[in-house]
This record gives sequence, C-alpha cells and structure tokens, in this order.
Amino acid sequence: MHGLNLTAYLNWSLDNIAGAFLGQWIADPEQWGLDFALPAMFPGLLVLTIQSRNTLLTDILVGAAAMLIAVGVSVLRSPSIGVIIATAAASTIEC
Repeated sequence: MHGLNLTAYLNWSLDNIAGAFLGQWIADPEQWGLDFALPAMFPGLLVLTIQSRNTLLTDILVGAAAMLIAVGVSVLRSPSIGVIIATAAASTIEC
C-alpha cells in the first residue's frame, strides 16, 4: 500500500512540475477541452464509488449535502472556496 501511495504522490508531483513549466506553451486550453478535464473526472469517480458500495441512500444524501454547500458558499463567497469547503464537508460526513 505504501508503494502505491508513494508512486501516486511522485506521479502527482512530477505532473504538477511539468504543468508549471510546460503549461505556458498551451495558448488556448479551451480549444483542446483541457478546461473540462478536471470537472469531467469527478462524475466518473462518483459513479465508480457508488457502484463499489452498498450504501446508495447515504451516498445520495452526502452528495446532495455537498452540492448544497458548494452552491451556497459559491454564491456567498467564490466558486473555488465553495468546492473546497463542500469536499471537506462531504469527506467529514462520510467518515
């Protein structure tokens, strides 16, 4: 398990460094659909998580709570903070 975590962390670190240095050469990310890549990943992760568990009602309630928190905080503050707070809240509720 530690090997998997270490591999994932090193890959994430190297990809961030590469993105920091090479990202400036992508003039128009929207042209390639790169602005949609990260938000598109989350529904896929959600579906896989729900399929692997037997607590569908709990997952729906946690997802709905996270959605309400994200929308509420995004309206009051900023969208970036709304996503971060909703993620932290959903993780805390799920534990």
